[in-house]
Amino acid sequence: MRALVVAEWEFTNTVRRKEFILSTLLVPLFALAVFSLPVWIVGKAAPSHVAAGYVDHTGRFELPESLKEEPAPGRKVTYSFIRYPSEEAARHELLEGRLNMYLVIPEDYLRTGELRFYVRSGAQAPGGAVQRVLVRQLLEGRVDDATLERVSRPAVVKVYRVRQGGEVEAMDLMSTLSPLFLGVILMMGLVISSGLLMHSMTEEKSSRVVEVLLHSVPAETLLAGKVLGLGAAGFLQLSAWLMLLFPLVATATVTAEPVTLLLAPVYFILGFLLYATIIAGIGAVSTSPREAQQFTGILVVFLSLPLLFGPFILSSPDAGISRALSLFPLTSPVAILYRSTITDVSAVDYLLSMLLLLASSVAMLKLSGRLLRTSMLMRGKSLTEVLHALWQRR
Repeated sequence: MRALVVAEWEFTNTVRRKEFILSTLLVPLFALAVFSLPVWIVGKAAPSHVAAGYVDHTGRFELPESLKEEPAPGRKVTYSFIRYPSEEAARHELLEGRLNMYLVIPEDYLRTGELRFYVRSGAQAPGGAVQRVLVRQLLEGRVDDATLERVSRPAVVKVYRVRQGGEVEAMDLMSTLSPLFLGVILMMGLVISSGLLMHSMTEEKSSRVVEVLLHSVPAETLLAGKVLGLGAAGFLQLSAWLMLLFPLVATATVTAEPVTLLLAPVYFILGFLLYATIIAGIGAVSTSPREAQQFTGILVVFLSLPLLFGPFILSSPDAGISRALSLFPLTSPVAILYRSTITDVSAVDYLLSMLLLLASSVAMLKLSGRLLRTSMLMRGKSLTEVLHALWQRR
């Protein structure tokens, strides 16, 4: 009950600070400007119409006057092709600025398949669209329309997963990457909340407020309240920031596996509790925020391991390393969700990973409480001396 009192005080005291309110409002606006401005500039600077020429040494092809291509999602470019009798004439027009690029189809194209594009700075060659036109003109009249279409666009690949029970379901990129997206959110929540927790711990230690609090509240209760209160404040701020990413969040959740959506909140909470209790222990023995941040960086490395091993987990979800990452408490919140989108994770793995996370969180809370009490009794001593004293009192 006293932990909830501490949590309420930490939460209300944090969210009322001017720094917290300003960062909650200004950081999303700054991020929006940083990501949107380059896209807007590129969209304005990139031409939507390109004047192009071509020289056909084979005499077999006729490029259309207007050829459309989509070099990037949401960006369409129209190429206006003009035929020239020689490369010299096309190069002259390019140098005079009347063309952005020109294409040369060599005489031995049928043997080599080589196409040569000559472009001015910043112009992008329409390789895919031109290739489809050439294929159609080579085969037109020789094959039926359906065959011509398939040769021009050979395949639309779809991947389906067959579960152990025989159920068949489609797999797509977003459903595979949604656990990694959740992992990034967990990392953001960790960074935000750890900063608040570190600031609170080091500030109260330097002002000796902790010593007063420990006379009326057990160390474990005090740390549990801080973890809950500051964690809630951190996730409140994170939620405000994620409002800007609502389309991406909605896409990731809609395309995610049902089991991922069901278990993600559980692993999210358990993972945060473990990392928060570890950070509380680091703050208990650190003498300054700089010293504490050095240890926090190691935790971020552990949390990033599933992201680094993502390609391996994707190709071998049932391998020993993949299973170990999904059971090891510091990596399991992301790794096991990632495995769940690729393979059928056993109920034993789910239950064991949750139990390990919960047990690790409880153990770290008790250890952090002992570290806090010992560091207060040995104020001014180094971290090595505090750990040595704690080891002797085990």
